[in-house]
Amino acid sequence: MRRNLRGILFMVLVMLLTISLTTWAEDKLVIVGFSDGDIEVTAAALKALPTVTKDVVSVNSSGTEKKFSITGPTFADLLAKFDKSQSSLEAIRFVAGDGYSIEVPVEVLQNRQIILAYLMDGEPLDEKSQPVRAVIPEERAMYWVRNLVKIEILGVDEQVAVERVHFLETAVGQLETVDYTYYESLDQAVSVQDLLTNLAMTDDSSIQLRAVDGLNKSEDQKIFSNGYIKVTGTDVPLFLSPEIPKGMYVKHILHFIQADAAVISMTKALEGLEQTTLDGIEGINVVTILDALGVVKNEIYRLIADDGYSVEVNAADLSLGIIYLDDKGRVRSYFSGLPNNTGVKGLLTIEAVK
Repeated sequence: MRRNLRGILFMVLVMLLTISLTTWAEDKLVIVGFSDGDIEVTAAALKALPTVTKDVVSVNSSGTEKKFSITGPTFADLLAKFDKSQSSLEAIRFVAGDGYSIEVPVEVLQNRQIILAYLMDGEPLDEKSQPVRAVIPEERAMYWVRNLVKIEILGVDEQVAVERVHFLETAVGQLETVDYTYYESLDQAVSVQDLLTNLAMTDDSSIQLRAVDGLNKSEDQKIFSNGYIKVTGTDVPLFLSPEIPKGMYVKHILHFIQADAAVISMTKALEGLEQTTLDGIEGINVVTILDALGVVKNEIYRLIADDGYSVEVNAADLSLGIIYLDDKGRVRSYFSGLPNNTGVKGLLTIEAVK
């Protein structure tokens, strides 16, 4: 009886293992966006490609390092099988089975090897990571996407020159905040949709976010507008949402750009951009801010306060001005040698006058 039971248990284990391996082999990675059609590749077909084995180090947003040995084919070799080239691509997006996604920019595509790993430390990936995990050595762990099921080939968005810059701290002061629990802390956040609506940012194009540490991330407009920006507590300004994995959050936002409008955090600008002192006031030169955001060159710029007050400044005089935070945390402008009315309190917007 015991022998029969052992035999039955053994057969069940073999069956489960066979089902697991069969399922893994039938999992597909889909590459979409090529003009001549999509590419579907099974995990078994990926495993049949030439492979590389490499020791790599994963570094997350908090600086924690983990070392792995990974094995798998390269994305370049996979594309070559279909007569395509990684170097010819301008951007791609990794999409995981749980909805996590991240754009891989051209500078990474041109300079890094992308490995579609199916072994880590000599062992098959766990079930939650199959069929493959994208690994980009020498890049942050946010690009190391588990459970990779889709790679989107992105077209080139027509670059629109930024025509107006909004200051996040002032804009947030015009909105209602909500309680938002971040780990074990109860902080305050604003609805992204409320923020965009208040700033008349109604375009449906993707959002380009930049963190103060240099991280660049492209985000879908719908995902972004359904989220929040946390404005108190740690890691602020922080884009987050209960609807997306924590790996898609963006901490310490320096600025984000959509179409012809940009929103910049003055608090983070004081950390990430060059500061200057003008008549005893420390801040950032107006030209430095506009250049960092790619604002269109124009003859006249209008400075607008949160109460609707506005004043126009000639482009030739911009270098005489700085933007700073006063002792109450308000965004302000100051121009040396220009009339006092150019010193705008509660500065909300700088826009190129058409």
